[in-house]
Amino acid sequence: MSYQGGGVNIVAFVTVLVFGYLGQSLMKAGLRQIKSAESSGSNVLSFYRASLTEPLVLLGLACVIIGFLGWLLFLSRTEISRAMPLLALSYIPWVLIGKFVFDEPMSVFRWLGVILIALGVILSGK
Repeated sequence: MSYQGGGVNIVAFVTVLVFGYLGQSLMKAGLRQIKSAESSGSNVLSFYRASLTEPLVLLGLACVIIGFLGWLLFLSRTEISRAMPLLALSYIPWVLIGKFVFDEPMSVFRWLGVILIALGVILSGK
């Protein structure tokens, strides 16, 4: 199989990232809208029913599907040994989104893990 680069790959990968970040963030925000009683785990079906009727969750799901379609295009044109480390690099913005958008606590060890992931991706590209 010959792999093609160029503009289509860049657009496909940016689509994966942007719609992945947007979709997952919208789903997380939507799940926060659901009452804690419904998401307590005591009634799983009630939780899923509430989740699948929450507009932010549905919008997030649509974004994730668009990102998945971008991933299919990107993966079809890129060696998997290059694609997966690039996808791993997307972990770094997730930590920043967790910290600054959702106000999640971040330990020194988590930051150290992010640095190690970034270094690993850089080294795997050599």
